Amino acid sequence: MVQMFRSGLIVMLVFCVFPLSVCQGDDSAGKTQNIVLTSADRLILDAIDKVNDRIDNLWITMLAGFMGVMAFIGALVFWDRRTFMKRAREEMRSEVAGDRNKM
Repeated sequence: MVQMFRSGLIVMLVFCVFPLSVCQGDDSAGKTQNIVLTSADRLILDAIDKVNDRIDNLWITMLAGFMGVMAFIGALVFWDRRTFMKRAREEMRSEVAGDRNKM
């Protein structure tokens, strides 16, 4: 138990605290630099933008698919509940009618 706590603490330090300490060392965050892009750099940036657009479309498609599956499951559960309740009512009525006949 103690070893698991220590390993969890180490993981938290590595993933949460270490990136913060690395980013704090640069004092030139407020300065801007003029960067000249070559045509090859522009082509690379355009290719990266195209890949990002594909990834965005894929993410939207996956989200829509997940929501569709969840809606289907929800509708199936609701429909199954309705049919189950109908059967339960019919069985209860038949049992009560049977008890009335015995009396």
